Amino acid sequence: MAHDKTRNFEAECAAQEDATDCPLCKLGFKPKLMRQVAEVDTDGKPTGRYVMIEQKYITALATLQTHMAAGAWHKALALASGWHRLGEHKVAIQQAHAAHMNPNLYKQLGKDPVALVAAGVAALQARYGEQRRNK
Repeated sequence: MAHDKTRNFEAECAAQEDATDCPLCKLGFKPKLMRQVAEVDTDGKPTGRYVMIEQKYITALATLQTHMAAGAWHKALALASGWHRLGEHKVAIQQAHAAHMNPNLYKQLGKDPVALVAAGVAALQARYGEQRRNK
């Protein structure tokens, strides 16, 4: 029995009644990574040996697209706002994240935080949305 503190996405996906409900499966996620973990006995004590397990490798872009598909825009904006290559959407995405985190500051500056977040969501959809992925 292997003890691993990371999430087991294969088990989560298999546990669902319909595998098409899995956001990672919807994205067509296939890459895998081998990971070395400590083996434990049935009592949970380490045996001193290690085993290799297969684990899915999740890219930051796949994580972003999962957040977008789930409608977790605050998480998607937080993730994408730290990226350097956002192109023409960089200002909108970073301002949207900042407005979500500090709405009172943007109100004091005379800007509408809700409108800034909406503009950032639109920028995320334009940059990383479904229509862009299928091109």
